[in-house]
Amino acid sequence: MTQPTELGTVYSPQELRELCLLAHEREMRVHIDGARLANAAAALDTSLAAVSRECGADAVSFGGTKNGLMGGEVVLVFESSLFDKARRIRKQSMQLASKMRFLAAQFIAYLDAELWRQTASTANRMAARLYEGVSRETGVAFEYPVETNMLFPRLPLEVITELQQQYSFYTWDASRSVARWVTSFDTEDEEVDGLVAATTMALRTAGKGSPRT
Repeated sequence: MTQPTELGTVYSPQELRELCLLAHEREMRVHIDGARLANAAAALDTSLAAVSRECGADAVSFGGTKNGLMGGEVVLVFESSLFDKARRIRKQSMQLASKMRFLAAQFIAYLDAELWRQTASTANRMAARLYEGVSRETGVAFEYPVETNMLFPRLPLEVITELQQQYSFYTWDASRSVARWVTSFDTEDEEVDGLVAATTMALRTAGKGSPRT
């Protein structure tokens, strides 16, 4: 499972517990892809453990790269019977970097005083600000709830194309005119407000937008 999902939505701890239980009842292992786990925990206002180990996950990949670290990722294996296999797989899949201790050292600062929560909360807050700003305009809707730092606005294709001349983002689904915006730990208010203004102007120029009443 991915927490948060690829759509930016989050599983609640209860949902995770139920899914883990379902998997274990069928003799399956549960791995949580937590590249953005900090964003999910921050959005749910809970601990990292509450959305991973305490829910019954057997292994979690806890990411730092997408939340301010430089290539820092940790694999946490909670099921003891998997320890030896995990060590071998790490080498066989070429995921054991030279001088790994220098990458790993970042997690000392990252976890101290919950720095991870501060950076993740910034990214989430910027996404909420972007959502609120763009939502004031008609001609735009969002495919999924904005719960973390990913947004999927549905915009006219000509508006998406125009905005991509100024901002770097993907067209998530061209057939449905859906873009993918992601805010970051270092995104600033001014950057968000700039995208809101550019989107508003592009919509109105295309005759597709006006202030919501």
